[in-house]
Amino acid sequence: MKMKKASKLIFLFLAVSGAIFFGCGTDQDHSQGFQTVSDSGSGNSAHLSQGAVLIPASWQQVSAGGYHTCGIAIDKSLWCWGDNGYGELGDGTTAQRLYPNQVDLALDWKSVSAGSYFSCAIKTNGTLWCWGDNQYCQLGLGNTTPYWIPQQVGTAQNWSSVSTGYVHACAKKSDGTLWCWGRGWDGQLGNGNNGSQCQPAKVNKATDWTSVYVGNYHSCGKKKNGNIYCWGNNSSGQIGDGTTTDKLHPTRIGSRENWKQVYAGSNHSCGLKKNGTLWCWGWNGFGQLGDGATADKNIPAKIGADTDWTLVRHKGGFTCGRKSNGARWCWGINNVNQLGDGSVEEKHSPNQADSYTDWKTIEAGLLHGCGIKTDLSLWCWGVNTYGQVGDGTKNNAPAPLKISP
Repeated sequence: MKMKKASKLIFLFLAVSGAIFFGCGTDQDHSQGFQTVSDSGSGNSAHLSQGAVLIPASWQQVSAGGYHTCGIAIDKSLWCWGDNGYGELGDGTTAQRLYPNQVDLALDWKSVSAGSYFSCAIKTNGTLWCWGDNQYCQLGLGNTTPYWIPQQVGTAQNWSSVSTGYVHACAKKSDGTLWCWGRGWDGQLGNGNNGSQCQPAKVNKATDWTSVYVGNYHSCGKKKNGNIYCWGNNSSGQIGDGTTTDKLHPTRIGSRENWKQVYAGSNHSCGLKKNGTLWCWGWNGFGQLGDGATADKNIPAKIGADTDWTLVRHKGGFTCGRKSNGARWCWGINNVNQLGDGSVEEKHSPNQADSYTDWKTIEAGLLHGCGIKTDLSLWCWGVNTYGQVGDGTKNNAPAPLKISP
């Protein structure tokens, strides 16, 4: 059963966007890299009446959320699949989709973030769009009305990135300012209080933010000078400042300006330094920090001695990373194939999850993960109860499955 209230045992994820369109195979150009497959049992009669599902062959981005996934194809079309009970797939229905389902006819989507039961995305013109559950104002539209198709957030046209979590979201503008909205009970909006915001609210006066990532109830961001900051819930030390006290303002982590990347997950955080080393902190009940233990850490802990990490992602009780040779490594809870290594064995240290060395990017959701390879093909693994893997079934995927042709 899905639960609307998160705890340590529920962990969580991140981001996405879309609009309404039931795409039939006849008016798409297969020469542009689409694959026609038979739709067997998606439960969506409107879609099935079209007779076929088209799946892009080439992808530029993917985001794994709670129980759904969203991605942007190379032609800038937007696709979502999996659970849709709150309209988080953005196609105007609440029907589950077992294959990638095109959200609308637009070919101007730039980036997407799949959250818990909602999604947000940015278009090439810099506008921000959100849809799905809105109980805590997480859509940023000034109300608590749920929407089943993408809705534009405000009128600004200078949004550059967005990250969605459990019940809040944050986004960066091209001017370097940072904005957050949704439920702020733990200070995760970073504006100095623990109230909620129904519209994007500026975090502070800084104009040098370069990235932001949202976890369950905390957020982390990086500035141009290499400093990283976290704020919000700190019950497991996920802020990384040596305490377990919630932080209402961005709190600097560490004393050196040598960070390349920071990422906020459910109740833990990880970052990469410019020298390629990996560091993690916060909740460690399943070994998701990767330090070989299960004790929480309230300051960044160096994970191993390797200096070739290029990417780290996590949302639930597991973590995945990419190394410079293109290999995928995952660790943490694995009771339902979250690591995609063919087993259900929990790993407390980084574990090379497959033999491939051509991963371009990797994303981790609540209980599943997805990645894009250098040939731009899309692969997913893990829990598939709601079709979030996208292979047309509801069977878990112990190892990465190729979703595109």
